[in-house]
Amino acid sequence: MGKSKNTARRLIFLGALSYFGSYLTRVNLSAVIEELSTANVLSKEILALAVTCNVISYGIGLAVSGFLSNRFQPKYLMFLNFIPAALVNLVIPLNGFLGGGIAVVVAWIINGFAQALMWPALIKTFLYYLNSKDYDTGVFATAVGSGLASVFTYLMVPVFSACFGKNGWMFMFIIPAVFAFVLGFIWIFSDYKVVSVKTPKQEVQSEGKIFIPIIAAAAFAIVLHGILRDGITTWMPTYINETFHLGAGISILSGVALPLFGIVTSWVSVVIIRKLRNPIFSATLIYAIASVFCIALRVFNQNFVVAVLSMATVVGCMNGINLMLVSMVPKAYASTGKGSLLSGVLNSFTYVGSAVSVYGIVLFSNAFGWLPTVLLWAGIAVLGTAVCALTLPVWNRKVGKKNEN
Repeated sequence: MGKSKNTARRLIFLGALSYFGSYLTRVNLSAVIEELSTANVLSKEILALAVTCNVISYGIGLAVSGFLSNRFQPKYLMFLNFIPAALVNLVIPLNGFLGGGIAVVVAWIINGFAQALMWPALIKTFLYYLNSKDYDTGVFATAVGSGLASVFTYLMVPVFSACFGKNGWMFMFIIPAVFAFVLGFIWIFSDYKVVSVKTPKQEVQSEGKIFIPIIAAAAFAIVLHGILRDGITTWMPTYINETFHLGAGISILSGVALPLFGIVTSWVSVVIIRKLRNPIFSATLIYAIASVFCIALRVFNQNFVVAVLSMATVVGCMNGINLMLVSMVPKAYASTGKGSLLSGVLNSFTYVGSAVSVYGIVLFSNAFGWLPTVLLWAGIAVLGTAVCALTLPVWNRKVGKKNEN
């Protein structure tokens, strides 16, 4: 076990760097859909299918990897995350030699499942090596890594296109692939080894067993947060364009502004959990704030500034919900040795919500319009508040009071 502050800092930095690399090798295809279709490399239909299959395989992989993390050393799972991800990223530039569109779809399915190995493995390593405060910092660092990767990906697409012309998109796969190879070998040769399922450095305790109704309620709240987060993130540019007629350039709001705002709100969430020391109470509060801003979006629907601020705040709140329910709830069960398993399983429910939102929101908005869709978002946020509020007394009785000491 690492005992020094330097060990903790190195692990936190490696965790952030790993999440940065993971996002680079997973969201890059979505970022270059327009370039690939315009260059007639692949059709939009094939690309959309590949991205959809990636999300599904990632969600399934999270649940599976939660169980794998209880049986294998985390550093081996990290290696098996990065090396396949690096290899399949090279399939995109070589797709003409490897069977075209079908090869890309299969590659991105493999990519999704392989990438899912990271989160439970990283959580297991954090739980073993880090104390409670450093764990919070480590989780925040992963949010920074993923946010910066999203911004980097969005900004580099036009840069590579300007520098290398019509083949500039290839560097969006080649560079992340090389980076992933390096990260894979850093992990496999690292000295991070979990020698016991117990977590003596953790300051939190549970009753020693997992109370299923709490986990079921958390899973439902996570599905709701996935619907809101990815629904608004995906359709925010369309909503802004159709409501205020500002053109396609507004996509910078989701490409750059939302990830940066997400980093800020993730840090605010860390401050909240350190003050309240109760993830369910914190999630209730954050869901309530999201409800207020969803209602504000409906009431002031003709005000551009209010609309952007409200949507950004709701997405930011959902980042906070993710931190509370996917990272902090499993932390409370660290002493059971099942924290990483719980984190993987709970995180998989995020992508149930994501799958519902991507197709459900567009169907609903096409049928009823954007104002009823905003009311739907508000209803989901209120429902999330209610679920967390009703779970709070049970959490306090079964787990929470011990964690607040």
